[in-house]
Amino acid sequence: MHSLKETKDEYERMDPYKNRITVKQNGKCGVLDSLFNVIIEAKYQELNFCLTTNPYFKTEDKAKKIPNRYLVIIDNKYGIINEKEEILLKPEYDYISCYTPMMYVKKEGKTGVMNRDLELMIPIEYERVERSGYIGDEHFLAKKDGKYGIITKKNKIVLPFIYDQILQADYNNPKGPQIKVKQGNKEFYVDYDYLK
Repeated sequence: MHSLKETKDEYERMDPYKNRITVKQNGKCGVLDSLFNVIIEAKYQELNFCLTTNPYFKTEDKAKKIPNRYLVIIDNKYGIINEKEEILLKPEYDYISCYTPMMYVKKEGKTGVMNRDLELMIPIEYERVERSGYIGDEHFLAKKDGKYGIITKKNKIVLPFIYDQILQADYNNPKGPQIKVKQGNKEFYVDYDYLK
């Protein structure tokens, strides 16, 4: 069995998380357990932890146990595998970000959002989708056909895609919640129901 020093010298990169270590060896990536036993042979173009738990985000399934999953790149495409190297998400995406309870996926220049069960919640049809604290926990700032709007995690439009920018929210306005938007050279507030 290798000592820790000998094992470290074998790898170009070692990234531990809980009881697993992703490694890079001879330009290829794999996974070891905490005793440096090989779980996934170093043969992937890229391999990283697929972390879809984060205490800073509210999620209805915090207690749900998600087995170890890994983001892999095969032939320059992103996918997700488990420790048995079963393909959970086919490597056909241009990019996957899986460091929040929801995963941003990109394909052919468009973005969508998947949940932790790898189900598409928001279709891959937006130029941009992002979560932003100032628009509430349940909403996403999105861009479609060059214009910005706000959608829910069920892809329901809350603010239409008619704005050049969505700037900031004002939840304490006496008229009710408002959000500052920009159309052309004009900036103004519109009603915004962040609880929808």
